[in-house]
Amino acid sequence: MSDVLSQVLEVSPARTTKAEIIDYYRATYGPLGSKNSWKQHLINDLSPIAGIAPKNLEKRFDAGPKGRINNPEPRNAAQYKELGEQIAPRVPDGGYHITGTVYVKFSDGECEEREVDEVIEGKDAAALLAMALDQAEDVAYQAIVNHYMD
Repeated sequence: MSDVLSQVLEVSPARTTKAEIIDYYRATYGPLGSKNSWKQHLINDLSPIAGIAPKNLEKRFDAGPKGRINNPEPRNAAQYKELGEQIAPRVPDGGYHITGTVYVKFSDGECEEREVDEVIEGKDAAALLAMALDQAEDVAYQAIVNHYMD
């Protein structure tokens, strides 16, 4: 893995709270009501960590009267932290600060060295993290150059 991609992963914090973990599962898996919903994936992944059958974990993730998931109990914090270390990390607050040298190739074949000092945030930061997780080095470098050229 390239130095840039390994640095992206290194500064990406693990998900440690119930809310962060639910956000990940909601974004990654289907809606409620199907056998493959985010809730089913979450309780099946959490079950071996918690030492509780999946069916008994379902209530932890039931929506309350205003549609909100109930607050986490402090005694379960270690379970969420352990699960968070097993799933994809999140983009750090403030995104990624990329510095270094890139080489821009022009249509005439000339290559020019450019210094990059860019902050990548939002959807671009999420895409860069996904590239790092997929080890898509060439695509990640191109995305950084494209961000620089905008």
